[in-house]
Amino acid sequence: MVTACTIVSPTANPTPTTTSIPIVETPPPATEDVECLETFEARPIQTDGKPRTALSAEEWEGYLNLMGIQSLCVPVELGAPFLNADWDSAKIPATGRMVSIGFERLYHGEGWSDMFLLYSTYDFTMGTEFDHFATLKDRDALRNHSLANEIQINGISGFIRFQTAMATYEGQPQVIYRTVVFPFEDDYVAVVYDLGAFDGDARELIQKFEQGDYSTGCVAQVEMMDFMVNSLRFQSIP
Repeated sequence: MVTACTIVSPTANPTPTTTSIPIVETPPPATEDVECLETFEARPIQTDGKPRTALSAEEWEGYLNLMGIQSLCVPVELGAPFLNADWDSAKIPATGRMVSIGFERLYHGEGWSDMFLLYSTYDFTMGTEFDHFATLKDRDALRNHSLANEIQINGISGFIRFQTAMATYEGQPQVIYRTVVFPFEDDYVAVVYDLGAFDGDARELIQKFEQGDYSTGCVAQVEMMDFMVNSLRFQSIP
């Protein structure tokens, strides 16, 4: 069972534990306690659940090229990247393509890892429900600067959004994602963090998360997420 990030009750003069990614033109300097993963090799990932295999250097480079990413720092604390899913219309009954890459140390042995790097075409469908993190309307709204929580990372525009998962049964805790999304012409790239499953009003919870009210354990993962996002450099700037 994935442990959800708990809400920190605000004080009379609340000081957010963490803040949204700043609007920056260049990534912040690396801190001494953040080290980038440099070695990528295909090897079994230790898990009691479904077997997984870490991506080789060639596979990792291939997926970064698909996503249009020139470089990306994966903090060693996240562990090796592996394939959550690669749904390709050229290989399975589907339209478009969606790729999700998870990280070893945030994988619980089933499903996807808590944090993942995702690529999807806007038209992707495969006959079943799944979470979308951007639409053509989002792309156009971002271009018109009418989208909430806009950011810019190394010359590329995007947005931060909290959203609930589609696959939630009535009466069950609601899964909430923290997402950082970069919409392009026909596809988008996103870094997604599954904050966990929560009881209560999802809108109120999201408002608290937007203010940075996370548990201590969750803050560390959000900081790793933000560091990785700020390190993103895409191959071309529109």
